[in-house]
Amino acid sequence: MTKEDDNLIETKLSIPDGWNITEEERYVYAFHNNQSPKLKPNQLSIYLMEAIEYKDKLIVTGLLRSTIPKPIELKQQFILLLDEKRKAVARKKFDLSKLGILSPNRARPWKFAFDMSQIIKEDMNSFDNWSLAFEVNKQQHKLELDDAWKYAIDDTTKSALDQIVKDAPQVKTDEINLLGVNAELTDDHDLVTTLLIRNGMEQNLSIKHIELGFKDASGEEIARGTFTLENLIVNSNTSKPWSFKFPASKVKKKDIDLTEWEVYIVQ
Repeated sequence: MTKEDDNLIETKLSIPDGWNITEEERYVYAFHNNQSPKLKPNQLSIYLMEAIEYKDKLIVTGLLRSTIPKPIELKQQFILLLDEKRKAVARKKFDLSKLGILSPNRARPWKFAFDMSQIIKEDMNSFDNWSLAFEVNKQQHKLELDDAWKYAIDDTTKSALDQIVKDAPQVKTDEINLLGVNAELTDDHDLVTTLLIRNGMEQNLSIKHIELGFKDASGEEIARGTFTLENLIVNSNTSKPWSFKFPASKVKKKDIDLTEWEVYIVQ
């Protein structure tokens, strides 16, 4: 045992008198609290006990545990659902005001309901080693590159894209928009455009199909197309670059003015 281990703290189960729970539930909560790892001093943590699919929800039961040396009262909090690789697969704001005051070195159970449609994870057969975590603060909106892009573009292009993301107007919460990066005609008269898909939502965004329209400097819609993206994922609060090709057969005119242009999602 190290000296650091000597400073770790066990939490005790705390159930408010007004809560209507069975003795069996109390036993289960106490068992999981005993199984949970000790905490460092001045730490706030969530220990995941159980995750069960119910209808269109994933009901995750956790123990909120505190070693903060004074009673705390939680209110609106963003909670992250993490998979076995500690990757966030869902993010949601919960009202924890009814949890009540949590005294130092105590643990209290709470159920978190996540929409199954908002969980970005292909394998949902097992929730082993999944966990819950508080989101300390929302990070600055940042560039995210798909694996194929990481190896296909050079460092100069990556830096340029990163700068575009930093200089762009801030994405509003719950907003998804497109920011044009480049547009050009190929020798075969296909129209190729590179966009930043900007996700300001609290949830990760999964895109399988998208319909886009393209306007040139004249303000006319000169191309429209539907694209299949094979489940492209844009994580919360990130911008991901992607290229779209409108084949020549979808381009409505020959003399295109690309001094100004706009790409938009067709509603």
